[in-house]
Amino acid sequence: MRLISRFLCLLLALIFLNLASANGQDYSKQFYSKDDFYFLNKAGKRTLLDIVPGKIAVQFLQFTDNSVYEKVFGEYGLTAKNWERITVNFGASEIKRTMSASQEIFVVSLPASLDSLMLVNSLLAQNEVYDAAPVFRLNGEQVFPAGIWVNDKFASEREKNALQSKLIRHNYFALWSEYGQQRPPGVSARLNYYRRTGKDFTNSLRLSRLIAQDVLALWSIPDFVPLKPPIEVSGSLSRPSGTMNARFEAAYRIKYDPKKVVPDIGALKNTELLSLKPKDMAEGFFRPEPLNFRESPGNILIKFAFRMYEPGSFEISSLAVRYNYVGADKEAPPEVAGSAALRVKIAGLVPRDSDGKPLAADIFGWKKMGVIKPEIPPMPKAEEYPPTDIRFYGKGIQLKYPALGTILMSASYLIFVVMALIGSFFLGRLAYRRMLLRKSSAAGEFARTGTARSAKRYIREILRAPDGRADSELLAECPDELRVDLAELLSALDKFTGEERLSEFEISKTRYAARKLRRGMKWK
Repeated sequence: MRLISRFLCLLLALIFLNLASANGQDYSKQFYSKDDFYFLNKAGKRTLLDIVPGKIAVQFLQFTDNSVYEKVFGEYGLTAKNWERITVNFGASEIKRTMSASQEIFVVSLPASLDSLMLVNSLLAQNEVYDAAPVFRLNGEQVFPAGIWVNDKFASEREKNALQSKLIRHNYFALWSEYGQQRPPGVSARLNYYRRTGKDFTNSLRLSRLIAQDVLALWSIPDFVPLKPPIEVSGSLSRPSGTMNARFEAAYRIKYDPKKVVPDIGALKNTELLSLKPKDMAEGFFRPEPLNFRESPGNILIKFAFRMYEPGSFEISSLAVRYNYVGADKEAPPEVAGSAALRVKIAGLVPRDSDGKPLAADIFGWKKMGVIKPEIPPMPKAEEYPPTDIRFYGKGIQLKYPALGTILMSASYLIFVVMALIGSFFLGRLAYRRMLLRKSSAAGEFARTGTARSAKRYIREILRAPDGRADSELLAECPDELRVDLAELLSALDKFTGEERLSEFEISKTRYAARKLRRGMKWK
């Protein structure tokens, strides 16, 4: 009996312990508890966090399908109207610049029947969920904790490894390291950003307090990411559709927090409106009017009108707004925020309904006009030659005997070239005779008559000797190097009488000797 009573007492004690643990808080490092709603600031002072009831932030693994979102949220009775997708930048509040690529976050609004803290703890156990956290109210805005910032004070490599090993044991790894991303210029070498990589982790609120109390750290704070971006750009059109040459008005509203960001006002005022032209439209078909710029603290309004001259559906390009964070380093590159593309539909003549029927009468009556078929010219036919035409036989040879036809064609081209060369030779001779006729009367007389007397007159003219000189006198006045040629020429001419025409051989020989004399006398 005593043994049985002891066993019953032990069983009752275990039951009460289980009930107590179920009613109490789960302090496992993998879950959030109400005791975690504070952090130690840079001065080491305790700062309480005010939780926003009924709202949590959830981040899924990259490249997760939409069906996975619906499946995970559907297990808790949530539908698409309960969540909203937003894009956030981690770490921008501390280093005043975009630290890495923007991430997509789901902001989930919970019904009154669901406890936000219990849902966060349950979602963190899901394999598809990368991170989940409650939403807090801090400095007048709604934020959620992501990673942690650590500013260390180690003086040696051993102390550095000791601090990083402590963070690695909690599945937090440094963003800027030898195996990670490169540290941006202007960021202190002692400052680093840590984010978890595994399922077995300590939440960032609890871990930041643990590291802040370490002797190797100057301070450690969570990275509180605001749900509302510091700058928002939205666009609107005066109407979604119209006809060609219709006037549209586009308006871009820029809302920003002056305490956080400073937009580039000068670049916005000098915006090139043609840069907003649809990408698939020619430049001449998009004609904008001068923009209207209005500015007030925290708000900028840009308006401009435009006309389009091409039918179809188009997208007005996004307006790029450059800005910098307040307190950012001078070397930090500007950030860029863009608006969503504006869709516009242009009809050719009149606007139409969803069925394609015109909403107004067409004054041109183009529907009553028949379809005009394009005139296609007749196909060219090969010309037929009669048997009396030599081309009839040439074509027949080329069709029946292609090789022979090619030889005949080549031979005809060769004959044409030879005849052209012969003709050019005779034309050259005639041109030379005309040139001699123009240069001197003696040369012209010799070219016309070809007699021995005219040849001697031609020779005397070349030697610059007057008429009546004897052959011996001509030889005496001739240059020494030309005297032999002249003697041969005179002896040949003495064989003919004065009015007797020379032979073609003697004429060519006389011309050859005359050319030599003329070239020799040029230097005398």
